[in-house]
Amino acid sequence: MKRMVLLVMSIFFVLVLLFAGCSGENKFVGTWRTKPLAGVSFGLTFSANGTLYIEGTSTSVGTWGVQDEKLIINAPDAVLSVKISGVFSYSFSEGDQVLTLSSSGISIIFEKK
Repeated sequence: MKRMVLLVMSIFFVLVLLFAGCSGENKFVGTWRTKPLAGVSFGLTFSANGTLYIEGTSTSVGTWGVQDEKLIINAPDAVLSVKISGVFSYSFSEGDQVLTLSSSGISIIFEKK
């Protein structure tokens, strides 16, 4: 009986950890647009399968994922003049509608579309 209770508790604990890990990644899924700076902004679409798109295009520019509480973007062929590959610290605010990415002391603020 003790083994059965221990097994059920272990399975429950593993499921809680799995769902907790997935929920953070799910917050990224969708289209995010930078707040305009000097009238210029751009958007990124994070798909659920880990593919990254420039907003409004159907061609993938790379991949994305979350590891060790960091956003990892690999976009070697990005068509923007902005470097978007790298490892970023991130935070969500305003009910997960605002995403702030930070790397090397620079932060970029995105709004969910």
